[in-house]
Amino acid sequence: MDPQIWKSLYVDRVDPDVLMWMGSLSKHGLQGKPGKRASSKQVQEIAEFIELGSAAAVEWPKEFHALLSRIRIPQTSAKIALASSAFPAFAKRIRSIRDPDWRARIEIEFLAYIRNTQGQESALLSRQIRSTSNAKLIAGRHGLSVDRIKRVASQNALPVRVTEGGRKRYVIAPEIEERMIKDLGDEVSTKQASAVLGLHPTRITALLSVQELSALGRGIRLASIRLFKDQILALAAPVDSRSDRWVSLSKALKTCVPRTMTAEFFQAIRTHKIEVKSNPQLAAKTLGDELLIQPDQVAAWLAPRRSVQRCSDLKLDITHVAKTLGVKPDVVRSLVLNGFLTPIESRDRIGLPPVFRTHRMT
Repeated sequence: MDPQIWKSLYVDRVDPDVLMWMGSLSKHGLQGKPGKRASSKQVQEIAEFIELGSAAAVEWPKEFHALLSRIRIPQTSAKIALASSAFPAFAKRIRSIRDPDWRARIEIEFLAYIRNTQGQESALLSRQIRSTSNAKLIAGRHGLSVDRIKRVASQNALPVRVTEGGRKRYVIAPEIEERMIKDLGDEVSTKQASAVLGLHPTRITALLSVQELSALGRGIRLASIRLFKDQILALAAPVDSRSDRWVSLSKALKTCVPRTMTAEFFQAIRTHKIEVKSNPQLAAKTLGDELLIQPDQVAAWLAPRRSVQRCSDLKLDITHVAKTLGVKPDVVRSLVLNGFLTPIESRDRIGLPPVFRTHRMT
């Protein structure tokens, strides 16, 4: 007896019907009625089927995957195909196997084979397999927008495949993904930077203005976003136990810190004026979720700055002076030009009106 057959039957305990099923597939393929032929009663065919089936069963699942590659219906073009078209009625064929253990094993390895094709030129798609390389997941991994990935695909800048029915399915091989990200560059929008860091877009703009983040073209350099996040997290010690004294950075910023003080707030973190801790359980989240801060400490840091802010509130611009005096703004401007009102501050930017102390209007 052939050693492979002996091992399959007496060592691996493979049901002879399973060996004949795989052997018939190996010989006749999917379009040669393998199920019907596997029920053959001719001794010569039975021996041949068992021999071919044993070859697939001995080195399981490697040889079974090789068998699937040989019998799959070839694609008519370079486009990806649905598993149901490459293996027509294959699920029904598997259900015809009477041995429940081997039926389950074959189902698992069939799905594994489809999953392994995701990164190949001859990719297969199946509703039972969740793609790990579609446009949405690639965009999330690199902090890019899905629209940018799809735009590159639609412009055929990179070899992205579609189904034969014309539906765009962005199953992108790893090497193509690498080329795509390289071509797209390091530029992300303010909105995308906001999503990566978990901060409001206005705060992202504030960090840009003080060069905490680096501008690139019309957007922000992704490397600077990652560097900023790593630098801030490096200042944080792991939190011992989560309590009401510690809240997330996002919540603290939303409830306590004005957006105009964003840059000053992060500078206080860098200089250890505000203590921060990190939650290791949220390491995959944004900076706003992972970083923890004590609201009382933030309030103490804000107290002297709010008193300065209250003093600055005593200043009035031309619009407020006109409203207080009950006249039009043009009248106030003429009073300034004629020396009846003296501004206490001059604005450097063109178009910004001067401001006045309230006691000068008495």
